[in-house]
Amino acid sequence: MDKATPATLTEFKDAVSSSIISIESNWALEFRTYRSQVKKKVNNNNNSSTNKEEEQNESDRNNVLYSLAFPQRKKNVLIKNKIAIVTTTSLDVDNENTNPNTNSVRRLIDSCSSAWYPETIDNIISNKLSNMWIQRQLIKGDAGESFITQDGLLIKCCNLFSSFGFKGLLIELKEAPPANNAHTATIDDNSHFTICVKTILDILKTIGIKTYKMSNDTLNEDAMSPTGSNIDENIELCNLAYQYVNVLD
Repeated sequence: MDKATPATLTEFKDAVSSSIISIESNWALEFRTYRSQVKKKVNNNNNSSTNKEEEQNESDRNNVLYSLAFPQRKKNVLIKNKIAIVTTTSLDVDNENTNPNTNSVRRLIDSCSSAWYPETIDNIISNKLSNMWIQRQLIKGDAGESFITQDGLLIKCCNLFSSFGFKGLLIELKEAPPANNAHTATIDDNSHFTICVKTILDILKTIGIKTYKMSNDTLNEDAMSPTGSNIDENIELCNLAYQYVNVLD
């Protein structure tokens, strides 16, 4: 919500406070946009203005790389052209996977391809790939809050800031985990979630927020490269990162 103010977060929490049944853990987010230093020349021999515009748009998409860091999870998602890759700075070797043949961290260490203190992917891009990619934007949310409502909705909200100051309010909505979900579905779960989202949108209207971006888009699983023992979790993280890109870019 780019029309919000820093105080909108407090107003929103006050508006939903009567339905909150539990306070969950804090969270943070870092959203970076990189632009390619390698320029692809647009074919000027094409006489069609429509084709030129499409080619330019494709070139612009090819020149942008998005990076989303989730510090609490020690994971980072890179997205380019709707293709996502999950990286991690975690070296929990023993718990990642008990099978030594599929434990990627253990294999890297044993083959001397990794040290015990890996750099984040953002440091690698900035320090070692700076001739290819240059950072154009950094948006951070350092004090994210999350809570569960009596309708079984997990709400995560955070004020976002860039180098120019306040950027906007980010709200993430999803079904709460079953153990924390007091909702007993009597209708289709998707319909229930849609109703919950509409309720939140109505609340935003009551506090004066009528302009916002929304996304529930997902990536094709063929466009993701999740690894490790938590593949489903990484697929969910890729989709979440893609949704963040759609609303923050």
